[in-house]
Amino acid sequence: TLLASRYLARCELLEFAVYTLATRARHLAPLHAACLGLGTRGLLLAGDSGAGKSTLTLLGACSGLGVLAEDSTLVEPRTLRATGLARYVHVRADTARFVDDAELRRRIARSPVITRRSGVRKYEVDLRAAGLPPAPAPLDLRAIVFLSSRAAGGRLLRPVSADTAMVRLAREQPYATGQETWPELQRRLRRLPSYELRRSTDPYAGVAALRGLLEG
Repeated sequence: TLLASRYLARCELLEFAVYTLATRARHLAPLHAACLGLGTRGLLLAGDSGAGKSTLTLLGACSGLGVLAEDSTLVEPRTLRATGLARYVHVRADTARFVDDAELRRRIARSPVITRRSGVRKYEVDLRAAGLPPAPAPLDLRAIVFLSSRAAGGRLLRPVSADTAMVRLAREQPYATGQETWPELQRRLRRLPSYELRRSTDPYAGVAALRGLLEG
């Protein structure tokens, strides 16, 4: 079954092997999180599956932010420098309606459809083929942003205390917390500002909020 699906063979076998080797050989911490950047600055975007990481990643790329990773980010605990594989973004069919570029919408519609382990079907959008270049180099993390499904009701970005951020991150990262890199990573991440990004009727408002953090 694994080899019958090109997506599963790549993601479940090849990419998993690459990530496993990287984490062990270079002592990197593997996180289930997206990462967007501007220049050398990066934001870690955390959230449970379905929180909107992929949509925000695609729209961020459309708005000129660099994509370092959509779903899996590797972090060097001591320096908080992040890296990842930024070739594809996986989005639901209804995400295309938010894309202003008509050609990109058509490209999304022509992209291969994959089925996640959760059973959710998504388009697999090749960023390079779509003219959306990924981040050119590893990024220095400057903040953690937790994506929330709660309506903004005014403020999109809300500060999160360090204690709350670490509890939320540990809950969302069961694999990372079992790695030897976790204690050091947690100590370093506590020093970063953390925020909760709530949902807006305009998804580009969320992108603008992230850009504000990166530029500030």
